[in-house]
Amino acid sequence: MYLGDALKEIGEYDAAREHYSYVARTWPLIGEGQLRLGILYKEQARYDDARKEFEKLLELYPDNEKALTNIASIYGHEGRDREAEELFTRLIAANPRSVLAHNDYGLHLERRGRYGESIEHYRIAIRNDPDAALPHYNLAQAYLRTGEKGRALLELLTAARLQPDRDDILYEINRLRHIPQESPMPDALSEDIILAYGEALNHRGIYWA
Repeated sequence: MYLGDALKEIGEYDAAREHYSYVARTWPLIGEGQLRLGILYKEQARYDDARKEFEKLLELYPDNEKALTNIASIYGHEGRDREAEELFTRLIAANPRSVLAHNDYGLHLERRGRYGESIEHYRIAIRNDPDAALPHYNLAQAYLRTGEKGRALLELLTAARLQPDRDDILYEINRLRHIPQESPMPDALSEDIILAYGEALNHRGIYWA
């Protein structure tokens, strides 16, 4: 599985697909081969193929949250918003502390310009697991879309601290720093940003007092 992940990371999608398929055939009861293959297809917008893989996983584990969340996301990509939101709502009702369901529902809402609702779901995901980097990153993007540069920068810095190997997050931070601030930033927020910046540097081995 990890070989498939590495192949996907470098853009060798056909080789990754072959490896995931091998894992799915050889160890079907684990379910990870079907899950990763479905995610690969979803990222390539091959939604029918992706759904088939997630459904194979659900035949083994009907309540598998990752498969169900990905199917809800696919509904959204296909414009089936009512079905997507019904499934997301059902998943969250069954497990209110789910980071995955809240984060992905936030993405669904954000794509539809429902920023206030998406921000709330990202915040819940973060409350459920403050060390999950992805909701911090997504929350930053939602804040940017609502013009809250300071809050966006703070969330990006937190994501950078949690995933210090992500150079793309640091690039995003540097880009954001050069966007003009439309209104004065509250002193408390400025202090939080300075502290978060120091923590992000420390986690990359760059220490400052």
